Amino acid sequence: MSDSERSPDNLKRSRSYNNDYESDDDRKQRSKRRYNDRMELRLMIQSRDAGSIIGRGGDNIKRLREDFKVGITVSDSRAPERIVIITGELDGIGSVVEEILRGFDDKFKSRRDQDAELKMLIHQSQAGCVIGKAGSKLKDFRQDHDIDIKVYPECCPRSTERAVQVTGKAHNVRKCVISILDMLKTWPPKGMNNPYDPSNYNESAVRDYGGYFDEFSRGFRGGGGRDRDRAGGSKSSGSRDRGGLESLGESSGPRTTQQVSIPADLAGVIIGKSGQNIKRIRQESGADVELNDASDGGSDRVITITGSPNQIQNAQYLLQLSVKQHLARN
Repeated sequence: MSDSERSPDNLKRSRSYNNDYESDDDRKQRSKRRYNDRMELRLMIQSRDAGSIIGRGGDNIKRLREDFKVGITVSDSRAPERIVIITGELDGIGSVVEEILRGFDDKFKSRRDQDAELKMLIHQSQAGCVIGKAGSKLKDFRQDHDIDIKVYPECCPRSTERAVQVTGKAHNVRKCVISILDMLKTWPPKGMNNPYDPSNYNESAVRDYGGYFDEFSRGFRGGGGRDRDRAGGSKSSGSRDRGGLESLGESSGPRTTQQVSIPADLAGVIIGKSGQNIKRIRQESGADVELNDASDGGSDRVITITGSPNQIQNAQYLLQLSVKQHLARN
């Protein structure tokens, strides 16, 4: 090619000529590749944590969008749960996930090694892909990323979505979530798709679909829960290899401690006649449940619950159930 043929104007015309003759199939494939690079992650969070994502005046969610080139929306809901939708490339989604985890609680700001928990939503037809044959994929996720993971047995109310709970160090949770999303690229949803809407929240089904209890309802108020690792939380427990499902009272993950407070006049309801009710709660949940003595002049009693995350959740459910049944009778 002569120098005149190599001139910028001629090269520009050549490129334009080639683009003009690009086939429709080529354009579609190029567009499809760009589309496939973008993924969507749906998270279920506690409503009380939404503020840490949004920030004052929306400044934090705006920063996350700009810094990581992702789309983020947080649903509005009067229920204890909200949905966070993050769309973008996998790296950007992963960075946002880790920032969200570290912002959920002041504990993550002061203790970088603190375990974090995330609940992602997947279509019910994809659950088998995440679980694997006889729980093999769950076992791989635990070993590869040093996390704990479970898939809840039931779909969220009036939806086709199931919750996948991932617990561990924030950076490990991030890696696991990205690994799941990447795997699901080749396992698209099948059948009807009805995303979960928290307006359909059903507290009676929370344990089955992995939702959140309203800690402030019926006299319960979330206390200054303190988490601490203890020996005995084995990630290779055989009870968690059966499709990721755990029966009431089974241990899953490190032992931690959480506190809730109740009005002092409900203490007798929790204890029960001759201590039978609190004894039953301990046995059925597998957690250690202690009712602390009332402080001088205090109107509240503090309940300390110790166990795995699953055991603590079960104990909280049974405690709230006891109070609700008492209130219903009176």
